Amino acid sequence: MELSTLTMTTIDDKTLIHNFIRGEGELLSNQNLRVDSAFDTTQLLAKNGELVALIKPTVSIPSVSVNLASKYWELTHQILLKNSFVPVGQPERQGVMKYEQHELPAGYKVNYTSAKILWREWWIHHRLPNRRAIQLDVLILAHSQWYPIRGISYNPDELFFKTLVDEVRLHHEDKVIWLTRSQVTEDQRQVAPIQSPPISDQSTPSQAFQIDPLQREYAETIRSIAISAFKECVDSGIAKEVKPGVWFVKGANYNLAYEDQTNTLAIAAGQRGVICKYRGETLESAANLEEEDIKYWQKINEKFKNQKPTTSG
Repeated sequence: MELSTLTMTTIDDKTLIHNFIRGEGELLSNQNLRVDSAFDTTQLLAKNGELVALIKPTVSIPSVSVNLASKYWELTHQILLKNSFVPVGQPERQGVMKYEQHELPAGYKVNYTSAKILWREWWIHHRLPNRRAIQLDVLILAHSQWYPIRGISYNPDELFFKTLVDEVRLHHEDKVIWLTRSQVTEDQRQVAPIQSPPISDQSTPSQAFQIDPLQREYAETIRSIAISAFKECVDSGIAKEVKPGVWFVKGANYNLAYEDQTNTLAIAAGQRGVICKYRGETLESAANLEEEDIKYWQKINEKFKNQKPTTSG
């Protein structure tokens, strides 16, 4: 009885969770948590009986299911990562995330972010100019192994991470686990230098290619809508010719400027300045473009569709 009381008062939450994950916490408890076994399942429960995590014996990969609504989720998450358990897939409807044990290669640190953030990180810092080369400073989990990312493609809703064995498909906001080298030398990195594309008469398609791919996608979608909006403003007399061949439209949220001679269309948004600039078919700039912009212009597009006159037979 004295030993039981001593265990309850001296073991802290972190140690108890660590022992639970390693399968060494049977019947262990303290003032906040307790480990309980029922049938073939070992459960970690809070003082009020709320489920924190559970372990079911498996014949393949050790796994732990964690209740994301528990106030102990963050602590459990950190301890799981230190024991090479990483989140796999997306949370279940019940708010439970599954973690599997996958040995982490030496010299790497764990990142757990949205797929969109991984995309930006890879695009800016880790993509290689030579598509045949393989860089090892960013790894992603595929078929229970860590593989380098060979390339990333996308559509408006999803991202496709290409590896040596398969393609990992995720929505932009889906959470994903990925690894980066703790220390990357320049020889290891071999990164293509990324610079802001120059906005000048001498800009070329190869320079414009350096625009962030997500911003490029948004800008290309906005382009046709902005052209339709500008033509509508010209037809209705809203557009003003501020000097020969240069037209300006002032709106509540965005301003449009068009120059006939260079076939240049620019879209500006308040203090952010120019968010998109097009020269003919070429996108020259989208550095200040944000996700909220595409949502706004899509609403404008819907407004145009609703205003189109219908023909009667």
